Amino acid sequence: MGNRYIISITAANRVGLLAAIGTALDELGGNIEELCQTVMQEFFSVLMAVEFPEHRDQSVVHDHLYDACRPFDASITVRDSGETAEATAEQGQTQAWYLTIDGPDQPGLMGHISAKLAARKIDIRESYGCRDEQEGFFLVLKLAVPPNVDGDGFRTELAELGRKWRLTVNVYEERDALETKDPRLLKIQSSSMLKRLADTPDAQTQ
Repeated sequence: MGNRYIISITAANRVGLLAAIGTALDELGGNIEELCQTVMQEFFSVLMAVEFPEHRDQSVVHDHLYDACRPFDASITVRDSGETAEATAEQGQTQAWYLTIDGPDQPGLMGHISAKLAARKIDIRESYGCRDEQEGFFLVLKLAVPPNVDGDGFRTELAELGRKWRLTVNVYEERDALETKDPRLLKIQSSSMLKRLADTPDAQTQ
């Protein structure tokens, strides 16, 4: 096994940036294992897990990417994936749940929600949120939930939070989230879940 690094790159969005990154990784002998890329308010951001040959040093990867992305004035971070191995091992097995929240945009909302989740040792694995022109807010979270979490108690606590903040809050286990067919959930659904969606009879007949 070679060296696996987690690479984060952010820059103002310009045509050719992703091509420059891909070319640089190819020159380094890198193999992308996982990638998440988006453009938000004209800023490009990509997070990648990339495996390199054993001799490829972390600083070499950073410097080569930095040189390749110099015309784009990009911010680059390269971390050894082994740095998180111990923390990940402590988390143990979890199940995927999805949380959707609709309501008026209010300062402090994300802080209150994340505090509720942290108190139950629930990890936020992915999230997407946006504010509309009417000052409403939509948030969807993919959660890693420990098996000892009381689902009914968790839902009751979130319902109380929803009443306090005038929010519509829904909690779905992974199999239930697939059945809702809410297109907003596709923003953060896992690759395994998307595969299940593609394997449904409706998808195969389209």
